[in-house]
Amino acid sequence: MTSHVPAYTRRAAPSRGRLRQALTLAAWIALLALALAGCTGAPAPSASTAPSPTVSPTPSYKQADDKGKAQNVPVPVIPAEAKAHTKEGLQAFMKHWVGLASYAYETGDTNPLFDVTGAGCKTCNDLKVTLEATYGRGGWVSGGTLQFASAESPMIRNQYGQIAGVVQFKQDEIAFRNEDGTIRTKFDADLTPAAKLFLVVERDGGWELGDVGNAPKATP
Repeated sequence: MTSHVPAYTRRAAPSRGRLRQALTLAAWIALLALALAGCTGAPAPSASTAPSPTVSPTPSYKQADDKGKAQNVPVPVIPAEAKAHTKEGLQAFMKHWVGLASYAYETGDTNPLFDVTGAGCKTCNDLKVTLEATYGRGGWVSGGTLQFASAESPMIRNQYGQIAGVVQFKQDEIAFRNEDGTIRTKFDADLTPAAKLFLVVERDGGWELGDVGNAPKATP
């Protein structure tokens, strides 16, 4: 007797074409999975970081003493107001000039001072000779820092176009030293501001000091 299997329970055998298509699709899925695994699993290349530039420390200032010269002394920079041809501009210029004279004592370098000073300034030339002799033989100056106090002028020009005034400053105790640090000459500090007469002339972009010296003593 022949039994019949119900139609809804029977499975049709897959055709060869459909089987080949299914295998091909499965292969593509497998290859894609491997490719994605390779991309996500590999570490990302690190971005190259440029080395930070090395910043050199600013040399620190050191005052002169019996062991050696002053070091890393900053050159005074003229302020903008010291270039104005006004009373306030002249006062600022004289303050700057005093700073340059103090710098010359500390370093022996009078070039910045003479950049704003006329060649005929006798006091300035005497200072230059003294400093060149001291530093030229290997010695140096300790102390002697100048401290500006004031500068006054009526702002009246003489027949030569010069303007006269009075500048006041103090100076610390100063020692002119030999090459081995021993003291050759020493001067006490000015406890009160010393008054000096000065002559200046206007020049393009500022002032030029013509001369400076002691104020004449009043006669009885």
